[in-house]
Amino acid sequence: MSDEDGMAEVLVAFQCKTCSLIVGDSVNLMHVNEARRTVTLKYAVNIIRSTVAIHAAAGGEDAGNTYHELLCRQCKRILGKWYSATVPAFDAYRMAYTLHADDVTEYAVGANAPEDQWSMEGAVAVDEWKANVLHMRDLSKRLAKVRVAPYHFARVTSAALPGATGPENGPRPDSYQRASRPSKTYSMW
Repeated sequence: MSDEDGMAEVLVAFQCKTCSLIVGDSVNLMHVNEARRTVTLKYAVNIIRSTVAIHAAAGGEDAGNTYHELLCRQCKRILGKWYSATVPAFDAYRMAYTLHADDVTEYAVGANAPEDQWSMEGAVAVDEWKANVLHMRDLSKRLAKVRVAPYHFARVTSAALPGATGPENGPRPDSYQRASRPSKTYSMW
């Protein structure tokens, strides 16, 4: 991303000043008005437009215009205006997102900062969380495969034992013991 002068174009993200939620970027920048301290974007994200239109009274900077307030979706801070009807001098603002510079902060994406000043705490925390979730899923799958062989008790009688004629050839007729069944051994490791 560079222009004809060989200078790199910097992408700027605009964030709510209160909660730091990203609300727009310089890709959608239409114009900047330094006198009014506003930035106008063609598109914005994470913004709620108020349902009540405000018609600006005569005498103010917005005189004759109708606008809706733009609120941060997360913290509801008023960030700017969306003009639905304008006088000719404000036509450039109509149907666009005009953010006030005092209500947003800017962050230059890819800003040159020395590596020793990089903060990776958030990325490290997310990476650890992801590793824990994957580990828990793996353990859950392993546990689903492991089945504890249930104890089935059967009443053993002399008649149930082939060739048994009495207590000397097997257990007493009224005793209980674990039914014989082939057992499978599962290992988690």
